[in-house]
Amino acid sequence: MGDPVVVNVYDETGAVAQKGFGIGLVFDPTVTNPLEIVSDTGEIQNWTSEDLAYKKVNAMLSQQPKVQEVMIYGVDVATEASTITDELDKLITQNNDWYALALASNVEADVQEAANWIASKEKIMFGDLGKDAAVADIETFMQGIENQNFALFAHDGGINDEEQYLDAGSLGRILPMTPGSYTLKFKTINNTAKSTYLPADVAALQNVNANIYKEWGGALYVAEGVMSNGDFIDTTVAKHWFAARYREEIFRVLKTSQKVGQDNAGIGLFVDAAKQVNKVAARNGAVAKDADGNFMSTVTYPTRKDLLKNDLANRVLKGVKSTVTYSGAWHNVELDFYLTL
Repeated sequence: MGDPVVVNVYDETGAVAQKGFGIGLVFDPTVTNPLEIVSDTGEIQNWTSEDLAYKKVNAMLSQQPKVQEVMIYGVDVATEASTITDELDKLITQNNDWYALALASNVEADVQEAANWIASKEKIMFGDLGKDAAVADIETFMQGIENQNFALFAHDGGINDEEQYLDAGSLGRILPMTPGSYTLKFKTINNTAKSTYLPADVAALQNVNANIYKEWGGALYVAEGVMSNGDFIDTTVAKHWFAARYREEIFRVLKTSQKVGQDNAGIGLFVDAAKQVNKVAARNGAVAKDADGNFMSTVTYPTRKDLLKNDLANRVLKGVKSTVTYSGAWHNVELDFYLTL
């Protein structure tokens, strides 16, 4: 049989180990270097400050609150006659304790391949095509991709025409925060200049779900904070968090018990595990409240008499269902103002 705990995620919003949710990986497909785990750029041994991988790690580590650790790893896929897909597959068999990917390449084919790889994983990727990418080219790229785990960030280099690494900086900004407690929109990214896109370009980029860095009211911030399929980044991260925590809590019940009996009391242990996850999520701000101030989450479950004999014989419990109304974030406010005399 397969994994002892299977969590089927049904995303009806319409729009890993715990440590891994706070760790990002910068993968460099242009040079072969061993995996390093750093908390400061001074600890990087095999890349120099001129390398794109180094610069992306630096962007991640420059945010506040600061991410505790960043992984950096490289394989020269051309020299090794390999692919980004193959090398990432190999990596997660050796070290899968990371959640977010930034790619040390702005080449469209590389970004596309990495995005395709991340699509089937319970991970996210932030990418970019570099400051010289034309708006029309970004539009074309994004029209060919619809991926709930990949987000593209566009920046034209600002007034000084310099790479800004908005993708890596944005990852560094959210990774230290608890899933469900934030939205990426309105976040300022340290060491990032304002883009100089024309209004028509801004509209075109946002129309294809590319994230940009803009100014309003004298403040700089990320907009809109979405994945390439239009889902908000925080919603996707929260969904991954719920799935991982349900697996962990249910497996804890299985592992720490001499056995969990096939009776209603045993079923109740798994129900309690799911409810515990929902309680933690509520404390984190991920669960909406109804008009009476009650958190909007329920766990329904079968009793022993409802179970199929075949499932009992195979020792598989089906029918436990957790439903959570996610607490999103207001991004726009409309106010009607009437001035009278």
